Amino acid sequence: MSDSLANVSPHHLANRFQSLIWSCLDAEFFKSAVFFAERYHVLDQRNHDARHLYALSLLKCGQVHAAMSLVKQLPGSRCPGCSTVKAQCCTALG
Repeated sequence: MSDSLANVSPHHLANRFQSLIWSCLDAEFFKSAVFFAERYHVLDQRNHDARHLYALSLLKCGQVHAAMSLVKQLPGSRCPGCSTVKAQCCTALG
């Protein structure tokens, strides 16, 4: 079985994680979304999509400080989605 996992491309794995996370968020399974997003983010911590989905999942799960720390440390330009997550964190934190 480990041989079959070695043949899985990183691109395919990233697509699967994105699909799982969005499905969990849509179904309001926020803890499951955090679970998958955390694993996705660990695979490639430089991947902007992974960081964005992890922050969004944390925010939806009520872990506002953790979500804020992820979007706060983004270098340079931010995507509109990350700016929205940051604004929602700021609103939740008062």
